[in-house]
Amino acid sequence: MLSLISHPQPIQAHIPILYTYEMKLNLNSDNARRFENVIRYGTIAEVNHQKALARVKSGELLTDWLPWCATRAGTTTIWSPPTVGEQVAVFSPSGEIHTGFILMGIFTVQCPSPSNDPNCHTVKFADGAIVEYNQQSHALKVTGINTLLVQASEKVTFDTPLAHFTGDVQIDKTSTANIDHISNGISGHNHTHTQNSGNHYGGGATTTPPK
Repeated sequence: MLSLISHPQPIQAHIPILYTYEMKLNLNSDNARRFENVIRYGTIAEVNHQKALARVKSGELLTDWLPWCATRAGTTTIWSPPTVGEQVAVFSPSGEIHTGFILMGIFTVQCPSPSNDPNCHTVKFADGAIVEYNQQSHALKVTGINTLLVQASEKVTFDTPLAHFTGDVQIDKTSTANIDHISNGISGHNHTHTQNSGNHYGGGATTTPPK
């Protein structure tokens, strides 16, 4: 009895030791969860275009509404929202996935790369339209579109040796040319007309070029 009274500390000492061990287990479990959530792969499940937010399905986890990482979001902005089924990664620096953001741009079998040419920079849209620049041939190509609008408040300049139009050309206002216009091999600036016998030049006379 005297021994138990005179040595109380060893019995009490087990309490903080056990408590510290449980805290360590909880801490390790929390760290593991956070570490797992730093980067998670998944696919876009829903998109809120008005708020520029999306939800990602990663395994059995469906994230909260998260922002996606745009190419630019300052004074210059680029809008290209993710699509449902697109493979992405959710990056959560703190390990808390509800504070993360979505990194887009991972090719899959369902959404493959639009090109495998190292010299091409290609953008392909859902309707099949393609904008492609080939840095080897120095050629910019836009295909698969229905209309194209270039709107300028002052002037549009085409600085090229040749402009080739394969279809009709409509001009709603004045067309001004500082050089000769050739139509079917006939000069618009230097052409002449053969007169008939009923005018003051007399039959067979040739007019002077227009001035």
